[in-house]
Amino acid sequence: MASPPSSPPQVAQGSASSATTPSNRNLLSNFELPTIICNGAVILGNVTYGPGNVFHPQCVIDGRLAPITIGKGNVFEEMCHIVSREATPLAIGSGNYFSVHSKVDGVKSIGNWNIVSIKGRLVNVERLPSDCFVGIDVDLARLPPCQVAPSTSFFSISPPDSGTSDTDDRTQVRTVKLHPDITTVNRRENAARVTYLQTVLPRSHRLNHPVAQSPPVKAPEPAAGGPPGSSSPRSPPAQQ
Repeated sequence: MASPPSSPPQVAQGSASSATTPSNRNLLSNFELPTIICNGAVILGNVTYGPGNVFHPQCVIDGRLAPITIGKGNVFEEMCHIVSREATPLAIGSGNYFSVHSKVDGVKSIGNWNIVSIKGRLVNVERLPSDCFVGIDVDLARLPPCQVAPSTSFFSISPPDSGTSDTDDRTQVRTVKLHPDITTVNRRENAARVTYLQTVLPRSHRLNHPVAQSPPVKAPEPAAGGPPGSSSPRSPPAQQ
């Protein structure tokens, strides 16, 4: 079940602060809730996660090749894929939202309060800082190699150049700076989304071993025998 839609972010050119007001800093305290793992969510290999996370059915968190560490209050929606690569552990912060069909592959770190929209892709990108908004169908691998994604950025697809039919022009990534007020709104919406899903999902989905404690919990290991990738993904067993 997808989260309730939110309005598109407004953007503004120029500098933006990290919007770390006292109310924003306190938002993380709302995530001291059980982690919800819906039946059908796939968590493989060396994965640890804190409280308040939400794993929708058919999301895949694959830490068989390198460890994945997840903070608290993150949302992983249906058919999003979070994959670590060999010798590249992945650290995900807190308060992030990964939408339907989003993909993270070969990334070293993701900060806090990011939004990765439908079909947004972070593949072989070194890191995504904090308070970024990756728009629909945006592939950050198309950023220039010398360009480092700054915090509080909004990534979208540029319109095609007139008179050309080259699909590469259609998929060039445009980067603008988010206004500090928008980063504040995004943080509050992400926190509200977690609270909403914590209430709604248990009523409509079968759950697997919700995690009530605050310390990070290691996900169940895949079946032994055969190299990574040889076993078919399975949902983690219910907690006894």
